[in-house]
Amino acid sequence: MTSREEMKKLTGTFFNHRQVSVQEAIYRATKMPLTYSSRGFVFIPAHSNSCKFLKPHNILKEMDPDDQNIYMSNLADKYFHRPNDPEFDICMADLASEYEIVSGSFHRKSPGHSGDHAQIHS
Repeated sequence: MTSREEMKKLTGTFFNHRQVSVQEAIYRATKMPLTYSSRGFVFIPAHSNSCKFLKPHNILKEMDPDDQNIYMSNLADKYFHRPNDPEFDICMADLASEYEIVSGSFHRKSPGHSGDHAQIHS
């Protein structure tokens, strides 16, 4: 190997490798998360003409070709179809922050409240 090739190999080693601390090596070896956030977020559509996602291709293939319901429902759609119940007489931001929408029903995020889930009426 020529001295030029040795220098090129050595340069590549410095550019492609880095030193890590013992703590980082242990975190990576045990697959522990290196970052953690105690805050989550929910996107709330602010405009009625906001973008919508198409339903998955396999679902669209099974649908009637004349069916106009080709979009996935978003938070706004689910908000307008929420149960007609005093518990759900809340604004969209409160619904998004206090409830998870799972398989067509609302589940309260914080346990210990009455009415832990309710069905969405379409």
